[in-house]
Amino acid sequence: KLGYMSYLTEEEKQQILFDWKYKGFTTLNLLTEEECDEINNELEKLRKERQSTKKDDGTEWGEWDPFAYPHKNSKLIEKYFAHPKIIEVAEFLMGGKVKGTQSWAYFKPPGQLGRDMHQNVFYTGCGSNEVINSAIALDDHDVENGAVWCYEGSHRLGVLPIEVDEERTKTNPNKHQSPKDTCICKFDGPISF
Repeated sequence: KLGYMSYLTEEEKQQILFDWKYKGFTTLNLLTEEECDEINNELEKLRKERQSTKKDDGTEWGEWDPFAYPHKNSKLIEKYFAHPKIIEVAEFLMGGKVKGTQSWAYFKPPGQLGRDMHQNVFYTGCGSNEVINSAIALDDHDVENGAVWCYEGSHRLGVLPIEVDEERTKTNPNKHQSPKDTCICKFDGPISF
């Protein structure tokens, strides 16, 4: 039907549809540990290279600032940005062709809070089901070290306001400021949509 090789099994498609409808997100295995290592090494190289440059406004880059659009700076990252299984899942869920518009790499050293709780639709300004986000877990993470959290059913709540958690910010020893959040994965290579 799709006119090209399918990377999804029928069982995966059924699980994806169920998850999407009832949870509001789905997670599937995508990359091997070796592929994750390859991406992490490339992102670390890009992060270090950026240290010798300045932001558009002339200020210095922070050592751990997020990296916008790494796929534009690396053929390797671009390859994974356009991974055929990512495209297939996104098109399957969205019901048509999709276009990748941005990529981000977030670096979270020990002691930093990471992203604040948020809904991606809040920042995109798009309506429900007008945009899709995918997040790839590139290393082991859990509740203790900074996992991404997806809240089941939150897709039915509409766009909610962002609330600052003052108690959480007290645990921020490096005064890291972030307008956003993090999803659930505990091993190399899964991707959440």
